[in-house]
Order: sequence, then C-alpha cells, then structure tokens
Amino acid sequence: MRKLTSITHLSLMAALLLSLSAPVSAGRQPADAGRVDPLVLALAAQQPETLIDVIVQKASADVPLAALIERLGGQVTWDLPLIGAIAARLPAAQARQLAAAPEVQSVALDAAVHATDAEAPAGLLREDFTIGVNVAAGAGAWSSGWDWSGAEWHELGEADGPVAGDVAVTSFLAGDVQGLRLQGAGRGLQGGADLSQAAAAQLSLAYRRKDLAGAADFVRVEASGDGGQTWSELGTLAGPATDESLVTVVYDLSGFVVADFAVRLVTAETFSPDARFYVDALQVEYQPLLAPAPDTHAEALTHQLWLPALQSASAEAATGVEAAALQLAPYTLRDDFTWMSYSNNSGTHRWKTNWIEADA
Repeated sequence: MRKLTSITHLSLMAALLLSLSAPVSAGRQPADAGRVDPLVLALAAQQPETLIDVIVQKASADVPLAALIERLGGQVTWDLPLIGAIAARLPAAQARQLAAAPEVQSVALDAAVHATDAEAPAGLLREDFTIGVNVAAGAGAWSSGWDWSGAEWHELGEADGPVAGDVAVTSFLAGDVQGLRLQGAGRGLQGGADLSQAAAAQLSLAYRRKDLAGAADFVRVEASGDGGQTWSELGTLAGPATDESLVTVVYDLSGFVVADFAVRLVTAETFSPDARFYVDALQVEYQPLLAPAPDTHAEALTHQLWLPALQSASAEAATGVEAAALQLAPYTLRDDFTWMSYSNNSGTHRWKTNWIEADA
C-alpha cells in the first residue's frame, strides 16, 4: 500500500474494467495483440528482471493459475473470484509468456492511480515514483505523482522516459517497494514547485543504496531558489554501503521558500557501473503562511510567529503588530520588572513563583 493518502490501490477496479472490456472468447489472439498492457510490455523489454504487480484475467472463472504463475517465477497475491481474475507478482520478462497461456485472457499492470476525490494534505508535497503514475509520453519529462500544480520531473543525462535507461521508475527490495532508480555516472532527476506561500520547509528522502563501493559512489542532493540557474548542495549520500532497508534523511530548506524552488538528485561523475541508488519517496513538508487579520500588519505573522505576544498594560490597548501577535500567542507569562518588585504578572497567566535573586 502506498504511503500517501491521495494514492489509491485499485486492483479490484482494474480487474473489473478488464472483465468488462475483454469478454471471454474461444478464439485466441497473439499475446502482443491487445492481451498485454503496453506498459507491461515496455517494462518486460527495458526492465525484464523487475518484479511487477499485474491483474490476470482468466479465460474462464474456474481455471487455476497459481501453478502457472509459480513456474514463471511469480506468486499469486490476491484472488478475485467474483470477477474471474487474480492479482499476481512476477518478473516483467514473464508477462508475455503468461498472457500466451490458454488459461489467460489478458494481463494488465496493477498500478496505483490518483484518486480524483482526494486532496494532498495541506503543508505536504510528496512524490512516490510509482509505476503507472510517472508515465508521461514526453521522453525527457515525466508526469508528477505529487500534487504540485503543473509539476514535471526532468531527466538529467538522458531523455528516454520513466521506464527505460539509467533514470527510471522501477521496483526494488524484492518488489515490495516502487520508486526512482539512479544508476550510471552523471545521471539525475530534477523537479520544482512554488514554495512562495511557505513560512518554512524541509525536504526528506526515503532511499536505499545498493552496491556503492566507496566514497566516490555518491548522489548529490541539491536545491535552487531560481528555477535551476544556480544550485546549492544540501548533502551527499555516499558509499561504501548497501542498505538492507529504507533510510530517511531530512534537509532544511531555509532560503528556498520561493516561487522558483527546484530540487535535483544527481549521481557523481565517478559513480561506478554496478552502483544503484533508489528513492521510495521524496517530500517537502512546509508551514503555510498565515493570512493577516483585518487591520493588522502582515509582517507580524512572519516575523513574530514564534515570539510571545507583545501586550500593553491592558489587552484593550493592544493594536497593530501587538494585536496580531496576541492572536497568534494569546497565552503569555510576562514581567515588566517595575521598581522594587519581583512579582509582576502582566501577562495573561501568572508565574508559578516570584523571582529570586541569585546573589541575595
């Protein structure tokens, strides 16, 4: 199950659509004539060893397919008897052979899709690099799974789409995770977003390193505040390392909360041929700017967001910046240290004790 709530796994719906659009027929067609999802065929050609999840429509409801799937190096993951189909995981290279079996009507990718009625949580921009989502037709530009208006991912060092090449969407960790794969020297991926309405932000990556032989095998994480004209390094993720599970790293984006924010991941020019770098999820968490209240100074909301309220002798006298601050932090402990007293309580709440001199 994907981790973002705006992504929905639709195995059952995919199988139902297949059953409606591909009625069972005694006549068989060649396996590559509409019986195999084109994306599955592309994965079989470009990433033959990648484990993929598919929906297999049976030729008839009562035929068993588990033994056939196992012979092809896969396994049945879910049975859908009501619609005469199963969900399975197997190497992409075996999809065409599976579709050619007389017991099988069709094979389609079991992919996550965006739910049309879901919205990304406020303050969160996330990309899961999911097979079936990042499949835009443009060779060097991918569609974006995150809810960033108009966002696209752009390949660096090649332009062959999200299925082929060194920069691709694939599965890893025994097929349990789908994500971005970077391999080869000087390869990467770049994207951008409008962060001008953020007061603060941080970038996090869930990644895995595989067969990084030494310090020369590394991936640079870089950010830009001018749409990619200039770049600043946030950090490097280097070897020697092979991670047995996902690792998470977080970077502060202070200085990049602008309209032309961009981020990119790039392998080193010394990245060895066997090294692999995988990204399960990339996300930006941010604190949205607050809209100013009527008749208050907008700068009070940004410059005094984390400060205690500025309060005059009475709440009724607080105006302008003080009133705006009071709306943000209405509970204060305050002492004005007036003449001859260490027990002033001029805030909205009392101090627990009086002040005590250290040199008394």
